[in-house]
Amino acid sequence: MRQRYEDIHSVDVLTLQFQKLQSKTDFQDRVPVILNVQIDPLEPSVHENRHLKYMMRTDQSLAELYEVTRRKLGIHESEAIFISWKGHMECVSRTIGEIYQAYKHESGMLIGDVHREQTFGSC
Repeated sequence: MRQRYEDIHSVDVLTLQFQKLQSKTDFQDRVPVILNVQIDPLEPSVHENRHLKYMMRTDQSLAELYEVTRRKLGIHESEAIFISWKGHMECVSRTIGEIYQAYKHESGMLIGDVHREQTFGSC
């Protein structure tokens, strides 16, 4: 079973990490985003038990996060990825700031899950 980032670290540790990031002047307009990569455990992958961390501007769209995540994971175009926030899917045109206000973790970070699904089969 893959461990989620918020299960590995206590709320106090996450809050401390968030406060350190917020104190840096370079990150005042950014939100810490942590993605738990949820991939089928039967499929061998280098991404199993992996967590992606980003500092996203609040005015960036969710579509931009999808693109960066797809590149980072090396996801083939025949596979779809989905990012859920506390079990909810959001429209890719929403901004990170809007999603942050709706789904931020009690530590102050935005924590989501990345799911992958093969949509067209493999050749």
